[in-house]
Amino acid sequence: MPETRKKLKNTLVLRLLCGIIAATLWTGVFAEIRDNNHIYEVAELGIIKVELLAQTSGIALGKLAVPEFENKTPDDLYQSTLQTQQLLRELQAKSGLGPLPEIEPPVEQLRNEDTYDLLELINKGLDVLLDQQDLERPLGPESLFGKSANDNYSRLWYLNRLLVELNSPPDSRSVQTQLAFIKKSLKSIAGYKSLASAGPISHRYQYKSFRDVMLVAYQNLHLLGRLQRQLQVRPIKPATLETGTQTLIELFELTRSTIGHLYRTRIALGLPDPGSVDAATEDSSVDEIYQTMQEIHAELMAMTRSQAL
Repeated sequence: MPETRKKLKNTLVLRLLCGIIAATLWTGVFAEIRDNNHIYEVAELGIIKVELLAQTSGIALGKLAVPEFENKTPDDLYQSTLQTQQLLRELQAKSGLGPLPEIEPPVEQLRNEDTYDLLELINKGLDVLLDQQDLERPLGPESLFGKSANDNYSRLWYLNRLLVELNSPPDSRSVQTQLAFIKKSLKSIAGYKSLASAGPISHRYQYKSFRDVMLVAYQNLHLLGRLQRQLQVRPIKPATLETGTQTLIELFELTRSTIGHLYRTRIALGLPDPGSVDAATEDSSVDEIYQTMQEIHAELMAMTRSQAL
């Protein structure tokens, strides 16, 4: 009888230990699962922090008309968050703070967890800016449900626009500075990977519009996707240029997106940071911006060994 009780006790203890281990494993696995609702919440928290920083700095953020987005994927969300990271790094440098650490992008298919983790890091960077100004860290929004990838992309778009305004409103000088950085990044990749590089363009373009510039910019994105495939980096899948009037704002956002794609490419290849570029000090005409865009186009054509149609 005592032996039976001992066996029964051992069995109960063993079952209890198995239950604890199973519960721990279950919690550990599912605690890391993030869905669109979680991404929306942490993006919204970032927006609250940026608006607080702007208010304290006396920067008036006007009402922004947020476009409606469709068919967005985890890849799109991650690329947009890379833009957020770069914008925050610029704001930190402007505030005399050390930049966010670089995170190696996943080489496999992107998941919601990847975007969530990067947004959490961004929020920690925003906390440092809040602390610098002795501002109280705001509480996050209440739990939300039913959010989609399109909803999240919309909030990330809005967060990026706010960060742009907090840094400085986009103008032709900021666009030219970004284009110069794109050129330097491509030259750096070409040098490290022993790829062909383009020479200077002697032709001078005239009577160009922002839509002409945007058309070349989208062609460059497709060439960048081709370059990524050749370098065995997960390629981007650019959309097509939308109808309607194109302005400096759309161009600024597209160049910012291109910098994000180049950042991921560089990290995936294990290449060092190409370094900063001198900020443009003079305004540029549309023709001058188009000229720079064509120089980038020529560089990508050379790097991918593409033939002009």
